[in-house]
Amino acid sequence: MIYRIGDFELDPDLFQLRRGTRLVKLEPKVFDVLRYLVERCDRVVTKDELLEHLWPGEFVSESVLPRCITAARKALDDDAARQHVIQTVHSRGYRFVAPVDGRDATAAEPGDATTDAARGSHRVGVSVPADESSARHPAPFVGRDAAMARLRARLADAEHGVGTLVLLVGEPGIGKTRTAEEVASDARQRGARVFSGRCHEGEGAPAFWPWVQILRASVGEEEPSRFVRDLGPAAADVLALAPELRPRFPRLEAPPMLPPEQARFRSFDAVTAYFQRAARSAPLMLLLDDLHCADKPSLLLLQFLVRAIRHSRLLVVGTYRDVEVRRHDPLADVLGELAREPHCERLPLRGLTEDEVARFIAATAGNPVAPRLAATVHRMTDGNPFFLGEIVQLLVTSGGLARDDAAALRGALPQGVRDAIGRRVSGLSEACVELLRAASVIGREFGVHILARVAETPADRVLELLDEAAQAGILAAAPDGVGRYAFTHALVRETLYDDLPAPLRVRLHRRVGEVIEETCGADLDPHLAALAHHFAQSAPAGDAGRAVRYGIAAAERATRLLAYEEAAGHYARTLHALDAAVPADDATRCEVLIALGDAELASGERERSRATCEQAAAIGRRIRRPDLLARAVLGVGGRGEMGMPRDERLRALLDEALATLDPADATLRARVLARLVGTAPYSESIATRMELAAEAVALAERSGDPTTLVTALTARTWAMLGPDHVAERLAVASDMLALAERIGDRPTAFAGHEFRFGAQLALGDVAAADREVALAERLAEEMRQPMYRWFTTWWRGSRALCDGRFDEAERLRREALALGTRIQHPAAVAIAEGQRLWLVGERTGLDESLEPAMHFLLEYYPPAAVSLRAGEAFYHAEHGDEAEAQRQFEALAAEDFRDLPRDEHWLVATAQLAEVACALHDRRRAAILYELLTPFAERNVVHDLLRAYAGSASHHLGLLAAELGRAGDAAAHFERALAMNARMGARPYVARTLFAYARALLARPGEASRRKATRLLDECIAAADEIGLVSLGERATALRPQLRARR
Repeated sequence: MIYRIGDFELDPDLFQLRRGTRLVKLEPKVFDVLRYLVERCDRVVTKDELLEHLWPGEFVSESVLPRCITAARKALDDDAARQHVIQTVHSRGYRFVAPVDGRDATAAEPGDATTDAARGSHRVGVSVPADESSARHPAPFVGRDAAMARLRARLADAEHGVGTLVLLVGEPGIGKTRTAEEVASDARQRGARVFSGRCHEGEGAPAFWPWVQILRASVGEEEPSRFVRDLGPAAADVLALAPELRPRFPRLEAPPMLPPEQARFRSFDAVTAYFQRAARSAPLMLLLDDLHCADKPSLLLLQFLVRAIRHSRLLVVGTYRDVEVRRHDPLADVLGELAREPHCERLPLRGLTEDEVARFIAATAGNPVAPRLAATVHRMTDGNPFFLGEIVQLLVTSGGLARDDAAALRGALPQGVRDAIGRRVSGLSEACVELLRAASVIGREFGVHILARVAETPADRVLELLDEAAQAGILAAAPDGVGRYAFTHALVRETLYDDLPAPLRVRLHRRVGEVIEETCGADLDPHLAALAHHFAQSAPAGDAGRAVRYGIAAAERATRLLAYEEAAGHYARTLHALDAAVPADDATRCEVLIALGDAELASGERERSRATCEQAAAIGRRIRRPDLLARAVLGVGGRGEMGMPRDERLRALLDEALATLDPADATLRARVLARLVGTAPYSESIATRMELAAEAVALAERSGDPTTLVTALTARTWAMLGPDHVAERLAVASDMLALAERIGDRPTAFAGHEFRFGAQLALGDVAAADREVALAERLAEEMRQPMYRWFTTWWRGSRALCDGRFDEAERLRREALALGTRIQHPAAVAIAEGQRLWLVGERTGLDESLEPAMHFLLEYYPPAAVSLRAGEAFYHAEHGDEAEAQRQFEALAAEDFRDLPRDEHWLVATAQLAEVACALHDRRRAAILYELLTPFAERNVVHDLLRAYAGSASHHLGLLAAELGRAGDAAAHFERALAMNARMGARPYVARTLFAYARALLARPGEASRRKATRLLDECIAAADEIGLVSLGERATALRPQLRARR
C-alpha cells in the first residue's frame, strides 16, 4: 500500500517518503512514527502507544518522541504552529489530520515485474537463498581522476619538502577510503613510507586510537637504540601515547610530571618531531580514516601536527563524512582552525556521473550495460559507489543485470540503502546472520576468539560462518591482524546493530564485556574503554556497578595518556551509569564530578569545569563530606591563578570549605588557605594574605606532601609581593628551588626562578635577574611548553622596555600576546595592555587613544586602580594640565597616602605621585612622600606583576628633596640614581634622571650649577634622541632657553 498525502507519497514497502521523483530523507525511527500515525489516521494515537510499539523494551528519554514528531512535520512542510498534517492533542497524543489516499503498490506501473523476494522485508534476517555469483570482488575504481590528480600533486610536493594535509570529504559510501588507499598505493610505488590508522566507529576505543595504530606500525619498524638516540628525551613523550610499546625500551626514563596542558603539549611536540624526522630519509604519508569518529584528543594532535609540517616531506590524508560534522563538535572546531592553515586542502568527493556509473556497472559485470539501466541506477544512487555496489549485487542476484532490466530496481533502494544491505544479508544463512548481529555489538572490527565466546559457538564453526559472510562481501579480513575481521562498511554494521531488539542488545553488550574480562584479565588496561562502553550499555539490566568501575578506570587511563577530552567523556558516561545504581551512591557521584571537572579544565573548558565542580560541591555539602566539598571548591577555582578579578561566589565557597574541614586535615586546609591568599578581598590586604600564607605553609610542612608544600610556598611568595618583603621573597624562592631539585619537579623550579627574577629586579641586580631568566628559559626549552615560553617572552619584553630597546620590546610584547592567547591564559591580554601603556608612556607620553586600555585594566583588575590613576595624574602633570593632575592627585592623597595598599602596585604608584606632587609644588605632600620613599633609596621601582621598572627610587627622592629646598640631598639622590640606573642599563631612566637633575640645578645660583645643568641637559637630549624618548626630548630641548638666559 502506498499512501498519498498531498504531493507526497509514503511507501511502507520501500521505506520511502517521496515528493514527486525526489526522495525525502528521514531517519528510520522518524519514518516509523510517520507510518504508524498515517495507518491510524482515523484516531488519536497516545504517546504511550507509540513508545510501546516503536521502542518496545527500550529505555528512551522523554525528548525522543517530540523530536521525531518535529522531524516528521518538517519533512511534510508542517510545523508545531500550523499543525495541518500532524496535530498535537494535549495530554493525549497525536493525530494525523491531513487527507490520506491509499493505493496498492503493485499498481504503481503497468508491467512492474518486482517480486516479493526483490522487494523483501526491511528487517535483517529473512532467509533468502543466495546465488554464488553474489560473492564479492573488489569494486572497480572509476571516476576519481581529478581527485587523484590533486592528491598526486600533493604527494609530489611532499617529495620536494612541502608538507600538506588533504581532507577527503563526502557522504557515507562515496569512496573516501578507497581513494585514499589508491593514492597510498601510488605513494608506496614511488618509494614513500605509508602508515594508516582508522578511527573506531562507536564507543570503546582507546584514546588516540588512529595514532596508536600508526605509532605501532612506524615505531615497530625502528631499531630501539637508534629510536632513543635520535629522539633523546622526546622518545618517552612519543611513547606516552602508545604505552604498550614501552617494553621494547626498558631503559627509557619516564617523562617528567607536568600540569595537564603542558604534558600534552610536550607529547604532541615529540610526536610531531618524530614524524618530521621519519620523513627525512623518505617521504612519509599518514592516512587517518573516518575522522568523523575520532576522539577529540586525536583531532587536536592532527591540528598540532599540521601546523608544523609545511617544510617537511610529509603528506597527511584524512577522510571524514561531511554529513556527520554537525553532530560532532570536536571535528567542526578543528576543521575551523585547519581551514585557516595555508597548507590544508579540502577535497570533496561527489557522486559518480551517469557515464561513470555505466563504466562501474560494466567493469563489475564484464559487459556493457544499456543506457536506460545505467540512467536508472544513477538516479536511484546519486552515483554513490557503495550504494551502487549494493544495487549491482542485487541485480546480479536477481538476474536483472543480465536482462538490462530497469524495472527490477523498483524496490531496490529504500531509505538510505538499508534495505539493499538487508536484502544482501538476508541471503545468508540464519546462523550467519545471528553471528553477524553479535559481531555488530563488538564493533566495526572484531577478533574471532572474542566472537566465538560471545556467541558461545565453536571457533571452527565461527570461521565457517565468517567465511560465508566474507564471500558475500559483508566482511573482510582485517588488515592489521590474523584472526580478525571487519565489516566492509560502517552502514553494514549499523544496519545489523540497529535491527537488534533492545533486550538482546543489552544482553550481548554484557556478554562482550564478560568475555573481555575472562580473556584479557591479566592485562585489562588496553581494554578499559571497551569494557566501560559495553557495561554502560548493559547498565539498565543491572551492570551499573561494573559500568561505574570500568568507566572511572578508563577515564584515569585516558588522563595518563593526556587524552583529557576522552577522559571527560568517560566520566560523563559514568555519571549516566550511576543513575542506574541501586542504592544511589552520592559520594562516588561527587568524586566522579570532581574528576570530570579536572578533565574539563585540562582540556580548556574552564566554564564547563566550574559548573561541574559546583555540582560536586553541592553534593559534598548535602552528604556532609567536608573533604569532598573542599576538593570540589578547589576545582571551582580552576588553575588557581593568584590575584584574579573579584569572584564573590568562589570566595564564599572557599570560606565554607575552610570552615567545615576537619582541623586535622592538614593537606586540604593548606590547599584551601593557599587559594584564599590570591582571592579577593583577602588578596587586597598584605597583612591578611601574609597571615593566610604562613598558616598554609605550616600545614603543608606538617602534611609531608611535597605537592601541597609547593602550592603553599607559591602562595606565600605571591603574598609577599610589594616593597616590604623582598629579601624574604628571595629566600622562599630559593627554598622552592631546593624542593624542586629534591622531588625532580621542573615546574616548581621554573616558579622558583620566576620569583627570584622579580626579587633581583627589585634589588636592582639586573645581571642576577637576567641569569634567572636564562635558567627559566632553559627549563622552558626542556619542558617544551607554550605557557612557559609565554612567561619568558613577556619577561624579555619588559627587560627590553626598561633597557630602552623599544622596537624589540614591542616585538616581544606581540609575540607574548600571541602565545598567551593561544594557550588562553586569562592574564595574557592584561599583561600585553599593561606593557603597551608603559611603552607608549615612555616614548611619547600617554594620550586619549589609550583610554580603552586603561578602562580594560581597571575593569579586569581593580587592585591596579591606584597605580593606573597615579599614572594618569603623572601624565597630566608632565603635559601641563595642572587642573586635571590636581583633581586626580587629591583623590589619591586625601588620606595623606595612608590608605594606599602596600602591595605590588604601591612603590610604582608612590613614585609617580612623587612626580605629581613636585609638579604641583605641593610641599606638604612632598614631605610625606619623601618619608615614605626614603627606606627604598637603594631599590629599583618595580611593578611586580609586569616585571617592568622605573629606575632607582633615589630619582624620585631627588625630585622631592629639590621641591623641599634641600639642594644637597637632592644632588646626592640624583647622583645615586644615575649610578644605579647606569649599572642596570636602564637608559630611559638615566635620561629621565639627567633631565630632573638639570632642572633642579637651574634653580640653584652660580656658574658651576649652570655649566653642570647644561652638560646634563645635553646628555639627556642625546640619550632621548638615541633611544626614541620623544616626549622627554621635547621637554629637555624646551629648557635650553632658560640656560641661555642665565648666562
